[in-house]
This record gives sequence, structure tokens and C-alpha cells, in this order.
Amino acid sequence: MTFHDSRFQPAHPRIRVLSRERAQRLRVAWFVLGSLFGMALSAGAQNALDWVSGDEDPSPRRSASRRADDPQLPAPQEQSALRPSPAKPAAPAWPKRVEYTVSSGDTLLDLMTGNGLSYEDAHNILSRLKKTFDPRDIQPGHTVSMMLREDTSRKGDNAARLGAMTITLSKIEQVNLTQTGPGAYLMERRMKKLLTKPTLAHRPIKGSFYETAQRAGVPAGQIAELIKNFSYDIDFQRDIRPDDTLEILYEAKVTEDGTRMGTGNVLYAMLETKGKEYRIYRFQDGQGARFYNEKGESIIKKMLRTPIDGARISSGFGMRKHPILGYSKMHKGLDFAAPTGTPIFAAGDGVIEYAGLNGSYGNYIKIKHNATYRSAYAHMSRFARGMGKGRKVRQGEIIGYVGTTGRSTGPHLHYELLKNGGQVNPAGIQFAGGDKLGGGQLAAFRTQVKKIHADVARLSRPTDTKVAEMRQ
Repeated sequence: MTFHDSRFQPAHPRIRVLSRERAQRLRVAWFVLGSLFGMALSAGAQNALDWVSGDEDPSPRRSASRRADDPQLPAPQEQSALRPSPAKPAAPAWPKRVEYTVSSGDTLLDLMTGNGLSYEDAHNILSRLKKTFDPRDIQPGHTVSMMLREDTSRKGDNAARLGAMTITLSKIEQVNLTQTGPGAYLMERRMKKLLTKPTLAHRPIKGSFYETAQRAGVPAGQIAELIKNFSYDIDFQRDIRPDDTLEILYEAKVTEDGTRMGTGNVLYAMLETKGKEYRIYRFQDGQGARFYNEKGESIIKKMLRTPIDGARISSGFGMRKHPILGYSKMHKGLDFAAPTGTPIFAAGDGVIEYAGLNGSYGNYIKIKHNATYRSAYAHMSRFARGMGKGRKVRQGEIIGYVGTTGRSTGPHLHYELLKNGGQVNPAGIQFAGGDKLGGGQLAAFRTQVKKIHADVARLSRPTDTKVAEMRQ
């Protein structure tokens, strides 16, 4: 018996055929929809990854919008009216210049090969340089300047050839190498010419005479010479006042390119104090270079008024209360307070009569100058080398050094001037001048004085580029 369920039987034979075709279409439709859905999911995931990683939106419109909103992103070139400027070409590596200050252990060969020259080229150049300058004489502090060109025959680190080299040995001496052709060099050792130019310093005195002259550029030796020569007429401890005027004309040594190398002689000096001007002029006479006044009279007098530099008078000549004994007593000299070790000068030419300990005077020297005058120096810390009885001394020669030996409360020089055996006030004695020029020497001196005054006037003009006047 065959069982038939009417619920699963088609009502008509055609109905089965139509159902198959419809099913096929449905399968195709579902396949297409599934594919599209998968593609959509893939694109969405990619966009999410781009957003997380910060990548630009692939959409041109959105990309342009993002660039416009974000100043850190470059604007799209198709929407910008400005075009980026082309990159500048790199500067050529050749030629190039290098400069070194030589240090301990440096050699010219090392400096040359270390900057790209081959060992063979550097060795050949230095071998030929020996005729002009021995490379072994290079010293710390010398400077070496090289101009290097490219050697196209070589590559790598050793690709340089020497175009020129200058070795500076001092402010006035150089060794120069200049390439004149392939492998050929002109080598010379050159000394700059030194010129002597008059230089003027004019300023008010601030502090001491020494400090003022030093600020004006006058070397220590010339300052000491000026102090010594002015000391015949001026007491530097009592006569100098602030804002007194100092004027000095001296020689400056300069190179051709204007580099100052040093100083020469003082040619002229003027010191104005207490309303009076003292002028001295350097002149070469038969006995050497000495200073004269405007009349051609030597300023050298028989005795210096101040036998010590830079000291102050701490006690004058006359009655005073003795600082140790405590009662009034005649002080028969001048006391100059100064640091221990300050040099003491002989006040005039003469012969030492005594040198040694002398009671309350401590270390003591007495000098006989002539039949009338003697000078004495006490409390010295020590004597200068060779000082002893019978020794001849020249005016201004160092005979000892300040100290506080004997009866003394502190370092100072006790200076006495004796006339016919008795002490007199050194500040009250006026000594006659020295020699006077005459004849042809006087005429030559007057010509020199005129030239000095002309130089002073020229250098004093503010518009003159050669003015060396310096003011504080």
C-alpha cells in the first residue's frame, strides 16, 4: 500500500518546475549580496585601521580638508598658488682652508696628512721646505694655515693637494708656500718690517704718577727713568696732586700692518703741578742720551731729592715726639714709608764710607759725594749686592732695600743729607743744574725740540687718525 500525503504534492505539474528556477535565482541573489557584504566589511575595517594609525583619508576631498585644517600637513600642490623653492645646491667641498695652532707633539707631516694629503706629497713638500725652514723647528704656539684643493687622481680620505700654506712663527715672521704649478711651490721666509712712530699720551694724574703713565701705555722701564729725571726738581711724595697733568711723547714699534710690537725711548715729557710746567727732552750728546730742559741745560743735578720710588713721607725734618722713646726729639732726616724690599737709590755719585749695622739706625749706608755733602740711609732690610766700604756708586744706582732694622716701628727709609758734617733738611736744599749744551749741539737740540713740539701738536688734534691720546 502506497501512502501519499496530499500536503506535499503540487497542485499542478508545472508548479515544481517554477520552484526550481526560483530557487536558482535566489541562490544567485544570495551569493551576490554576500559578496557585497563581505567587501563592505573589509573596507570598513581598513578605514578603522587607517584612523587608528593616523594615515591620511584616501578620499581626495577629505584628504584636502584634513591638510587645510592641520598646519603640520603640507597643502596639496594642485591647490597651492606657491611652489616650494628648489633646494640650494650643496657648497663645493673644494677648495677649503684649514688653520691650526700647533700643540706639543704636533708635526707638519701629521697636520698635512691628517687633512687629506698623501704621505708621499707631504714628504716631498717638506723635504724641499728644509732650505727655507726646517720642519723640525715647528713649536707649540705657531699657527699653520693651509689652502687645499681637490686631487682628482685620488679618492677617499687622501684626496687633497696643497695650494698654499702659511706658517706663522711670530707677529713679525712667517713662512709662505704658494703653488706655482703641478708639484711646484714658491717658498719664502718673510720678516715684517718694524716701523718707529711717535705716540702721545696726555692725561690727568689719577692715583700715582706711575699708575697714570702705565695706563697711558708707557713701559715700566721708561716710567722709572722719568721718575728719576723729574726727581731732581719734583718731590713725588709732596708735590704731585690729583688732576695734575702728564704728557709723554714716546716711540712705538709697529709692523707694516699696524700690529704694535713694543715701545722705544721716551722723547719728551711734561709734568704740570702746582701751576708750573716741567719739560724734559731726550737728546743724544757726546756722553750718550740724556734729558735736558728747554734751554739745553742738563736736568741732572748733584743730588736726587727723593732716593726712593712710590713712597710717602711719614715723618718730616724737625722736632717731633719720638714714636718709641715717647719724648720730643729732633728728627734729622726724612722718613719714607714703603713696603719691605722697596729699592733705595744713591742720591748722587760718590763713594761708600760705611756699610753695616749702626746702632739704632740698623742696616746703614753713608755715601760721600764731595767735600761738602754726604747722604745716609738707615733701617734697610739688606744691602744690594756688592755694596761695601770704598765702593763707587752712580746716582740712581740701587744700594739697598727698605726694611725695619734698628729702632723702628715699621718698614721705612730714614734718609739724611749732611752738609759739612751736620744734618740739613733735604727738601730745603736746591742744587745747581748740570752741563749745558753749546755750539753745534745746542743748534741740533733746538731743531729736535721744534720737531717734538710739531709732533705733539699733530697728535693732539682729535681728527687725526694717529692720535694716541688716552683719557680716563
